[in-house]
Amino acid sequence: MIRRALLGTGAIALVLGSTLATGGGIASAAPPPVQMSGTITCAVVGTLSFGANLTSGGATPATVQVKAKLKGCTGAGTTLDGVTVTKGSLSANSGATTMASNCGPVFAGGALPTLNGQIKWKATGGTAVTSTVSITSASAFYDVSGNTISVGLPTAVSAGSYAAQPVTFGGLGSNKSAYTTVSRCGAKGVKSFTFGKPSTIGSVTGTVTIAGGGS
Repeated sequence: MIRRALLGTGAIALVLGSTLATGGGIASAAPPPVQMSGTITCAVVGTLSFGANLTSGGATPATVQVKAKLKGCTGAGTTLDGVTVTKGSLSANSGATTMASNCGPVFAGGALPTLNGQIKWKATGGTAVTSTVSITSASAFYDVSGNTISVGLPTAVSAGSYAAQPVTFGGLGSNKSAYTTVSRCGAKGVKSFTFGKPSTIGSVTGTVTIAGGGS
């Protein structure tokens, strides 16, 4: 009986030893996310929205939020250590604010509250560290001559991928007639509008370039 028990123990040890030696049944640890750097350029399509409808003379405090998709990313900064960034999603908001829901100052290009958020990157070959961003003095200017609302997003990356690299957004014009959008100020108000993609009012597309190290 004792011999059988010892034999059984030996068999178990043999199986465990074989399993450990071959790595069978043991999941390998995923590589850590890569903090990307270098120059990257992406197409941008997004939405600027407000916590309260903007109206003519509106006085209700309104929060501000921007969400945008970054697509078709190119540049030397898209690839590092086997990880390649293909696209990303930007989300930033003001939190509580005292900005009045008044169309006039907003569409005259007045500075909007600071927006804090992040860019989450999609990549192949691994994962990229999320970028922490701050958008200071964002704006939405009603350009009467071009019949568009020009969106300004002065952005800084404070941490994560592409940290401390200059960020330049361009071509962020509203996708629909600005006159149609702003005319709602005297009725139900403006809750949001989209920007960045070609439309009947223009062919300029939105872009963002995050520059780094001359790459």
